[in-house]
Amino acid sequence: MPAPTRTRTSAQLRAQLTRTIRSGVVEGVSDDEASQPELPQPILERRALGTEGARFEVRDLLGAGASGQVYAVYDRDLRRTVAVKFMAGAEVPAPDRFADFLDEAQITAALQHPNIPPIHEVDVDARGRLFFMMKRIEGHSLGHELAEAAGGQRSLRIASTNAVVGIAIGAGNALAFAHHHGIAHQDVKPDNLMLGDFGEILLADWGSAVRVGTGRVQLYGTPLYMSPEQARLEPVDLRSDIYGLGATLFHALLLRPPMWAEDEEDFWRRKRAGLLDEPTPAERARVPAALLAIAMRAMQPRAQDRYHTVELMVDDLQRFQGGLAVRAHRETFSARLRRIVRRHGRAIAIGTTVAVVILGLLDVIYGERLKEVATWGHPVLVEDFATEAWRTRWKVQEGAFEVREGWLVSTASLGSRMSLQRQLSGDTAVEFEGEIMPGTAPCDLSLIWQHDPIWAADGSKAPDPVSGLFKLQVGAYNGSFTGILDTHEHILAFNGFRPQVGTRYHLRFEKVGARIAILVDGRELCHYIDPLPFTSGYIALYAWYRGKAFRDVRVYALGIPEKVPATAIGDALLQDRLYEQAAQQYRRVRDGHPGSAIAEEARYKEGLSLLRKGDAAAAAACWAPLAGTAHEELVEIERIDQLGGGGDQQALCAAIRSRYPRASPEGRAYIAMQWARHADALDETAVAASGELFQGLHDDLLASEVGTERAAANLLLRRERFDELLRLYPHQDVPVCEALECLGRYEQILARFPHMVSACEGALFNLGRSREMDASVYNADDLPSSIWDGMIAQGRVDEVLLRAPTYPPALLVAGRFDQALAAARDQATPLMAMTLSGRSAESADAGQQHSVEVLMATGQDQEAYDRYHDDRFVRMWPRHLLGLEAFKRGDLVRAWQLFATGERPLSMEHPMSAWLVPYRDYGFDLHHFLILPFLHELAGEDGAVMRACTDVARTLRWPWQQKPWHRAEWLLGRLTDAQFLAQPHRVFAMADLTLCKAIAAERMHDRQAAIAAWKTWLASSGSGARLTA
Repeated sequence: MPAPTRTRTSAQLRAQLTRTIRSGVVEGVSDDEASQPELPQPILERRALGTEGARFEVRDLLGAGASGQVYAVYDRDLRRTVAVKFMAGAEVPAPDRFADFLDEAQITAALQHPNIPPIHEVDVDARGRLFFMMKRIEGHSLGHELAEAAGGQRSLRIASTNAVVGIAIGAGNALAFAHHHGIAHQDVKPDNLMLGDFGEILLADWGSAVRVGTGRVQLYGTPLYMSPEQARLEPVDLRSDIYGLGATLFHALLLRPPMWAEDEEDFWRRKRAGLLDEPTPAERARVPAALLAIAMRAMQPRAQDRYHTVELMVDDLQRFQGGLAVRAHRETFSARLRRIVRRHGRAIAIGTTVAVVILGLLDVIYGERLKEVATWGHPVLVEDFATEAWRTRWKVQEGAFEVREGWLVSTASLGSRMSLQRQLSGDTAVEFEGEIMPGTAPCDLSLIWQHDPIWAADGSKAPDPVSGLFKLQVGAYNGSFTGILDTHEHILAFNGFRPQVGTRYHLRFEKVGARIAILVDGRELCHYIDPLPFTSGYIALYAWYRGKAFRDVRVYALGIPEKVPATAIGDALLQDRLYEQAAQQYRRVRDGHPGSAIAEEARYKEGLSLLRKGDAAAAAACWAPLAGTAHEELVEIERIDQLGGGGDQQALCAAIRSRYPRASPEGRAYIAMQWARHADALDETAVAASGELFQGLHDDLLASEVGTERAAANLLLRRERFDELLRLYPHQDVPVCEALECLGRYEQILARFPHMVSACEGALFNLGRSREMDASVYNADDLPSSIWDGMIAQGRVDEVLLRAPTYPPALLVAGRFDQALAAARDQATPLMAMTLSGRSAESADAGQQHSVEVLMATGQDQEAYDRYHDDRFVRMWPRHLLGLEAFKRGDLVRAWQLFATGERPLSMEHPMSAWLVPYRDYGFDLHHFLILPFLHELAGEDGAVMRACTDVARTLRWPWQQKPWHRAEWLLGRLTDAQFLAQPHRVFAMADLTLCKAIAAERMHDRQAAIAAWKTWLASSGSGARLTA
């Protein structure tokens, strides 16, 4: 806030601090308001229906401020008085002020809720001033009522505690509705709460509202009621509204604002620090402790210590009204007893003897209840990274982190993961401040939760488990969405929220019972119900790319309650995959509690244990008595999973189609996730056979399930229905980028998805523009493969080997196959090294005997075709190899069939651009655009090469790293040798040029030159140039 410029009286200071501040400037009437000229009265000229007069009569001025004036206006057509807010200032306002005023109208109009005044219309009056028309509330604001009550005498509207609570609930419901739509009010205060004469409660003046999560910073607030973060001029979130509601409730209860200082500078110091004037003993005596605790909880200085959502605050207020315990206040036994007596006094007052018995029972029941229920309370771990002691509690699994000014910042170019070394039991919550630092790429500010230990007994990182792991990702896949994913990257819950670079967020991850949730700035983004929750586990902070910052990490744990369900031992055995022992334990429970709900649960889990053990028949027999019970749905859901695991896709889809319409909301969500998991797990053969069946099931039943969109888009991608994917799922960034890549629309990727770093790098590489890749995103000494590969393509192999001497692709291109084999960190490098060095038999011995490279290198052409003819990345390799064999045999019909990229054989009478060009087929451009036209010409189609080159030069300037265009331009005589060799991706340019010269000599029937060129080209096969062959 701006420093005071002159001394003010206490009254003047109070008047200032009750007005709204916008971006550091006080709105409303200034200290010199008397000298301000009056604005001309607005004129509404619209004609009335059936009369000669005007429809609207402008009457009283109801209120005025810097942003506008509100008038009472009589509508003669509808015979009612409405409120009309006119935009203040010049008749031709600045565009930003016009936009802000219109935004206020649009936000308020979009929030159709009983506690928000409805907007009737927006228009321009005869003077050109923008206005919007809304409901007029007959009554006064809560601020007016509090001012009148300053002397101690309350009006009827706020005379009782219950009346005040009702007002707060109404305002809270309005805020909850707005928050659900991602809108923060920013200026909750008594003056903006309108109290109608007939019980209406309306939260007004949405001119300060802002849409959260957009990256837009728009600062508003009234000093007496604003949150500390607003006073510090920090971007706000939904929890600032909770503070404002708590401050308003506090003022209404105690008839004074939560904090005051006679000195303006001291006021702002205390406000920024979140300091309050604590209630005096006399004030506490007048207000119920539980209700005061609700207000104080809402006004905690740290946003994360307030209610996480306004719905929770409203629920506490409603519980107080209903005589129930509230979250914000821990009662003593006597206080709880007094509350119960107040609520059930008539039932309890049945005699002294019975009362004594009841008191004894209440004491026992209350003691037992304390064992079952807990509140989050204080964190079990607070990590501020102030000293190096954090390294004794956390261990870096991969990547790297460093501490900078209290922030833990990821420093590795790609993934960084750091795990807490202690096990957490029971319900757990983890929260921290997070930021994607300016100048870095958007991606994860995330948490990993898993049941199994993260570290092996020898101290090494344990492999990720096949189950019992959840990735709670905020900014997954280059910041494209927020969601909960499992070990296999299946999306279990989805939200389109994308964290913005340079914006600070408060992130909270909760695991309560079976429910796992992600909250950002107090707003729940998504949740998942785990059908088999684990009761203890381990956590890890997770970041992708450098510059992901974490601060003030807090871990809350309710722990395992003293009283645990009878199934707890079986649950622990089942989570530890001791299925036989778990089944025996569940059997004991159901035998010991016949006919009870716990027996049904134990029977269901017993069957689940048997199923996990692999005894499906025994599981079915165990589950048979559950027909018609509450667990029948869970049994059917498990059976659906069985069908998917068994590979019967038709039966799986039929079961989902049958069960989904009859399922509960939770069951539907889980069935939808089952469909997504099984759709993602389809192999290429299953996609060809059942892809349409899966897609139809989704479109008929599951299209409204947001969590299935990613899997549905991926299924369209794998079915090569690219245009349909782009039309139906334009916001699914990752599959959309892949579809655009398959269509060769690389420029669209760069234009539409600049935040998708890896996709943009791939697009630049495919366009032959790898020099434009932004290496500053990464550490100079820790560059990812995309940057190295771009440098290799540019012919900078020696430079790569100088900076990264053991980078396998550079060693392969340099022909140093043994070194590449020794440095290999994946399966592909040994395979390439042994194949290129003529040692394919060793590849077969190394377990790669069925790879397409080994099969082709060892002459197993037909098997390569049989295995890979449906593979959308390498299917053309074996097709072309068999096509060449057919061509050599003279079987041209079969050759053209195998060379075809679509359903029909190719003909050189059609332009190359009309062929179904497979951009997705790896390394295919040389064969498709040069070798194939040359074979057509050898088969007697005169001019086939020149026609193909002309079409390529005209239509394919950039794809395939510009290589087809350079070959075509050289063969057309429009590029010199030097220009050809200077192409952007020139690592194999000399080999390509030699091949082009051989083909040109063949076309000119220059046998001697052709033989010389072919010999030169073949001789180069011993070096990296063999990769082009």
